[in-house]
Amino acid sequence: MSLEPQFFRDETHENAFYILLNKCRRVNEEVVPVMYLLSLVAKKTEDGKYNISACCDGFDFDEMHIKPESLKHSWHTSSTSAAFRLAFILWNGYPSERSQKFNNIYFIFGHGWDKYLCEAIRLRFVLE
Repeated sequence: MSLEPQFFRDETHENAFYILLNKCRRVNEEVVPVMYLLSLVAKKTEDGKYNISACCDGFDFDEMHIKPESLKHSWHTSSTSAAFRLAFILWNGYPSERSQKFNNIYFIFGHGWDKYLCEAIRLRFVLE
């Protein structure tokens, strides 16, 4: 069984994933898919560096827990919101009653990143 992603959206996604993973105190089947999904929103800047501030916005690396309040930011698109929501669901089920309407399969899938969302599910449950 492997916690290594089988594919990435692009080089920026891959590099951001490893940057985020290296920020984690522990790496396991809960952490890997969350970092995989959060790193989808990384951007490469003009100077060739990776802007991971938006990725980091969804996770507290010191306390090792998700930050659902990050979903309130105006920069989210339907795709980034879906990726963050699934990350939170895979982390702990994200049981916020107020947000349950948007935490179902119909609101999470269908925004263009389904391939990566499915890969995160595979990583979380270590399916081969």
